[in-house]
Amino acid sequence: MRLTRSAVCVMLLAGSALGACSANEQPEAPPLPRLAAAADQLSTSGVSAGGYMAGQLLVAHSKRFVGAGILAAGPYDCARGSLKRALGPCVSGAELDLEALRDATRTAATDEKIDPLENLTKARLWLFHGAADDKVGTPVVTAARDFYATWIPAESITLVQNIPAAHGLPTIDQGAPCNQFVAPYLNACDFDAAGKILSQMYGALRPAAESTAAPLTFAQGPFGGGLHDTGYVYIPTSCRKRAGCRIHVVLHGCQQSAEKIGAQFVAGAGYNRWAETNDIIVLYPQARSSTAPLNPLGCWDWWGYSGSDYANRESVQMQAILRMVDTLARPPQGKRS
Repeated sequence: MRLTRSAVCVMLLAGSALGACSANEQPEAPPLPRLAAAADQLSTSGVSAGGYMAGQLLVAHSKRFVGAGILAAGPYDCARGSLKRALGPCVSGAELDLEALRDATRTAATDEKIDPLENLTKARLWLFHGAADDKVGTPVVTAARDFYATWIPAESITLVQNIPAAHGLPTIDQGAPCNQFVAPYLNACDFDAAGKILSQMYGALRPAAESTAAPLTFAQGPFGGGLHDTGYVYIPTSCRKRAGCRIHVVLHGCQQSAEKIGAQFVAGAGYNRWAETNDIIVLYPQARSSTAPLNPLGCWDWWGYSGSDYANRESVQMQAILRMVDTLARPPQGKRS
């Protein structure tokens, strides 16, 4: 299938990336472990295309998620299944019709395609737009704030937009210079976005600390959704020994998956050091690049390439992610809950 210029553009602008080619095929990874995690303390965050997916998880499954961190992305279901809208107002913010998005979201709730919107009154939201981001316009993220504020109380929403970061995820010292849009689309800005997000989700945290353990790979195939063969999970030392750890789902941008840049995002985004000291399991699902459906840059679906249900509870990608969460929440084999 020949790629159109517009199709490639939306994937570039909706993700964090222009990355390397896919890594060589690896042996099948082991199963995702069962850890008796606390499924009622579930949160998510993501950058750009991953930020849109984080918003979809929060709204469609608001019974399950306590909050979301959204970086360089706009309101829930901004594209409404249209590549034209994704390329236009959902990237620039110009002529973004918030009232139409609110109405469509209310209709989805009435039709029981998403969880009741009243659940969002208890949610927490952290939003970010880099001051040097020339890929996604500032109005896109302020529109996200205004959209979510329809249901989430203002005191539960934080918007940061004064950090001179390019399009990507800001870190303390990992990645490219703060204002440069280059792989791995982590920006060393002396700003700890991961820590800010987790604090917004869970309140005061114990100080972060480096871990001697690396994130583990696991086989994603059993969970469906057309995702990449392999995902990643960071399991704090304490969570290997006891039940009840919280779960945070982190969603990469386009061309920011391990398929494209190896484990740079998983290792360097900054979540693991906070997770280690605060009993938080960090799940890093990985999207797959493909030509059919058209997704050559490995983006999470926020415009409809995986099907018309991409933003509601029937989304194959969101269902796959939640199956992973449910696996982490199950007691280890041989133990009863």
